[in-house]
Amino acid sequence: MKYEMHPAFTEPCGDLLGLDPDNLNMYTEKLNFKRARKGGKYALHQDYPYWIDAADDAENMVTVWLALDDADQTNACLEVLPGSHKNGRVPGKVGGTAFEANEIDPETFDDSGMIHVEVEAGDAIFFGPFLVHRSAANTSDRDRRALLYTYQKAGQKRSRETTREFVDNLAARSS
Repeated sequence: MKYEMHPAFTEPCGDLLGLDPDNLNMYTEKLNFKRARKGGKYALHQDYPYWIDAADDAENMVTVWLALDDADQTNACLEVLPGSHKNGRVPGKVGGTAFEANEIDPETFDDSGMIHVEVEAGDAIFFGPFLVHRSAANTSDRDRRALLYTYQKAGQKRSRETTREFVDNLAARSS
């Protein structure tokens, strides 16, 4: 069994998506690495805007944020807005780059309810595409690493497939 398809990940994700865990596949996986004193912040955002044009069903995904190191406020633990997942998509920034349009403008959004989710290495956080979250810069002498696995219903395109299609389309246009 592949470790990313371990029941410790897939069973909670299946519960959250209302699916049998055997009816899941991975959309994407990544390593988030914030080096000690060098790891930068990640802006206030939801995952949904990044996936809407690429995923088959961006509304029905679950991410597992697996801590590889202890994470607290000084080394940039995840910050979340409890309950924000119930409100759907939050409008993005206006007037910036296309990528910044996926971020939430803190000047127009009340982030006063944000909480720090401090975890120990090996702990996992499960959340959907509409959860408002961010992380600060790592100001500590400790690295902060996390693996992120995002699951979806089996049979849907994975991120690497949509990326491959995008690259193929670019190549075809330039020929």
